[in-house]
Amino acid sequence: MQLTATFPDGAAARASNGESGVPWTSDDSGIHPNSAVPIGWKAPGLLRFMPEALSSPALARLPHWETVVPNDPFRRYAPTWPVARVATLRRPNHVPRPGILSSVMANYPSFPSRLTSTVSSCSSLTDMNTRHRKLHLLVAATGPRDTSWAQALVVRLSKNTQIETRAIVDDVVPRLTQTIIVMENRTLAPGQGDRADDIEFYRQQAYELVEWADLMVCVPLDADGIAKLLAGIADTFLGEVLRGWNPQKSVVLVPGMSTHMWSNPMTKRHLSKLYRKWNWIRVMTPILWHYEGAPNPKRVPNWNGFNEVLGIIKNQADLLGLGRDVEIATSAPLLSDSDVKIQVKLPPEIWTIVLDYAGDWELAKALGMYTNLPMPQPWCLEPKDPTDPLKVYEHELEWTVLTCSSAAVCKKLSQSPPNFQDIPALVVKLVIRFALIEVLEYMENNRPDLFKAFDGTTLPSNASAYYPRTDVLDYWKQSRWFRDKHIYDAEAVDGASKNGHVRILDWWWRRSGLPLRYTETALEQASGRGHLLVLEWWRDAAAQDESIVLRPGRSLLWATQHGQADVLRWWDASGIPVAHGDSVAKVASRWGRVNVLETWRRLKGDNKLVFDPEVLISSTIHQHVEVLEWWRKFAHGELEGMDGRKQLVEFRTCNIEEALEDSIGDQSKARKWWAQYGLDLRMRNEEWLQTRYL
Repeated sequence: MQLTATFPDGAAARASNGESGVPWTSDDSGIHPNSAVPIGWKAPGLLRFMPEALSSPALARLPHWETVVPNDPFRRYAPTWPVARVATLRRPNHVPRPGILSSVMANYPSFPSRLTSTVSSCSSLTDMNTRHRKLHLLVAATGPRDTSWAQALVVRLSKNTQIETRAIVDDVVPRLTQTIIVMENRTLAPGQGDRADDIEFYRQQAYELVEWADLMVCVPLDADGIAKLLAGIADTFLGEVLRGWNPQKSVVLVPGMSTHMWSNPMTKRHLSKLYRKWNWIRVMTPILWHYEGAPNPKRVPNWNGFNEVLGIIKNQADLLGLGRDVEIATSAPLLSDSDVKIQVKLPPEIWTIVLDYAGDWELAKALGMYTNLPMPQPWCLEPKDPTDPLKVYEHELEWTVLTCSSAAVCKKLSQSPPNFQDIPALVVKLVIRFALIEVLEYMENNRPDLFKAFDGTTLPSNASAYYPRTDVLDYWKQSRWFRDKHIYDAEAVDGASKNGHVRILDWWWRRSGLPLRYTETALEQASGRGHLLVLEWWRDAAAQDESIVLRPGRSLLWATQHGQADVLRWWDASGIPVAHGDSVAKVASRWGRVNVLETWRRLKGDNKLVFDPEVLISSTIHQHVEVLEWWRKFAHGELEGMDGRKQLVEFRTCNIEEALEDSIGDQSKARKWWAQYGLDLRMRNEEWLQTRYL
């Protein structure tokens, strides 16, 4: 592993050829062999990695160091980036997974210099953190007396913030309607008059439910419902939903019938067809019932698969939530060109500093490096249920994937218990993040039942938006499993733009051979997060490819809200038509972005700055005194370059008084400012309504 190092005073670090921990020297002074921070320089020099180097965006915040990759396989990472100083890191002997660094760093293609000429800025973006939507769960139950299991499932999941539930039941009970949206499973047999209108309404609702739901759980579906499902009969509301269900989404089916029906050959025939040809439907342990007692027999149901169904739902929610822990990536500043390269070896202490500063506990464990970071959720040292062999195995598998080689992971998978049918979300995440291609190939060839966890958009979306891995995308494109069914959506490209992954964008455009799917979110989020390299990529790609149509959407407003003045300059100089410029001053005033107001004024000119009295009202409500002061200086021509040329900034006393009354937080700041500049709230009514000027 090679690292480019530049110290503040230009000194270059070097070491002898010994192992980690040997004495370090510089051109200016010596370094203690075990120093956590080099000494002898005017300012401490810490390591710095490019954001995609080790799949840890937080590493981009570290000062003074850059990665460089002079030899294969690392040469493909960024050969065009300038090099100032080079250091070499040798993997410590105790790292449990050989080759993890090359696995993490490999398959990053080179790019033209246009992609490395601009530095991207970023704000905190507290309200722009990845907004993963909840798992949309549709629960269905057939039979007037079979709603209890569906109700129990809904109640158990009601406090799970990652899941949003709706239900279709034959028997609507008050307890369900108090918790979620419930619709009655009514017949859709043809009728007349209002009846026909009702049928059309329910068909529309069925269509919208199919669009909305990510997962459907039938608990239970009776024998009649299973037969109609296989025959394609849609004479009920639930039948309409099942008939229109997207086979790319899973269905968990719990059969519900009497013991006699279950043993009937027709049931075996139906289930056999589901197993063989309807692979998106997962048949679970059935709910079976019989009658006991005389002279008034009662139906006695028997089912022990509730926890299994609950676990499947929670695992699906975890899979949908992959990427929640990914921090915002920022592009690192580039170093000046230099041909001086001095080879040194970095001790493990330096790696500890890097990983602790980045906050990347998982990467530290994967590399076998000591870290002071606390163990994050959902990692734990002990299984959730030590008495459950399945939970124990899942716990061991997660730690094996984190700390061991691909061969060890494959061996662990081969030892799975018979009831292990769902890959934990942590395993899916690590396989994608660390590009464990051998593990993917093993599951594809030997455990297709487990490999289904990577079906749908799981691989392309996560390997693009959250854990940027072009090698995983290459595998997804070339795998026989996904041949002729490359399912992906706009989340991949939109997410890559949002998180600043230019290499991923280039892969989708140049190497995927697939249409580029994206929405306005791509440029809006890139603008809001200050990813100038991403904006440059979109502009250059659109200039070279007529099929790429730029969709700026509300990019100016996103950049304004989050204080990205450089992005406003970029859009103004780009020559790309972009809307909502008239609202920039209003949004900047609302969010207290004085730097944006000043930048926009200089770009547009004093006489062409579009605004209205709302700029003073919103800044008063939100106590942005610095914005009010900026508008006062603008009105009096006191800003830089105005040379006393005044501008009319109007307001009405009644509006300001109302804004002060509605203001958020401490009202004294804004009220004091207005009083300082002559606002008199005791004037007569006719004056109170008159237009005045700052």
